[in-house]
Amino acid sequence: MKKTVILGVVGAVVVVLAVGWWYLSLRRAAVEWEGPLKEIASEKMEKSGDTWHIEFQTLFDAQVDRVYEAYSQPERAHEFEPDRVLASELKSSSGDKKVVEIRARVLNLPIQRLIIEYTLDPKAKHITTRTLDYNMADIASRYEFEGSPDGKRTLLKFTETSKDKLGNPLPESVQRGAHKESYVTGVRAVNKALGIFPSP
Repeated sequence: MKKTVILGVVGAVVVVLAVGWWYLSLRRAAVEWEGPLKEIASEKMEKSGDTWHIEFQTLFDAQVDRVYEAYSQPERAHEFEPDRVLASELKSSSGDKKVVEIRARVLNLPIQRLIIEYTLDPKAKHITTRTLDYNMADIASRYEFEGSPDGKRTLLKFTETSKDKLGNPLPESVQRGAHKESYVTGVRAVNKALGIFPSP
């Protein structure tokens, strides 16, 4: 009886230590996404209740048609960012819509699986997305691409709302880091597709 109790206590301590280590590793991973990042020219992130409202802007040293074209091929994300995007598979494509399954590593969280619908508008240079299947949140995003007057650069204006489904228990600093990492991963994939880097 005593041996069983001791083993139970030891097991509980091991679980608590493991959870504590994982929690600390998440916080450490989130720290690297704090502060200014060269991929983000401006940012605004606010959480209201269970919903994040996010705005990012990024300036690319490439013509708007090239940047738009790179963003319109999310199924190629794994090709350019394989360490973060473990898989990106085109599930369907019809007219102006694509459905893509993404499996990605964010911070030290378990692998995230999302099925996302992309609606493309090449004439207006807009892309909108929404999650069709994601257990953590309902996410809707909009990408607006504007060419510079000289035609050499592109400003991306990105907005997103992300509504928690499960009552996210993670600290807001970790959630903020996860959102920034996800966005920057996309920017880096596009930079690699274009062979360019954003201005500092």
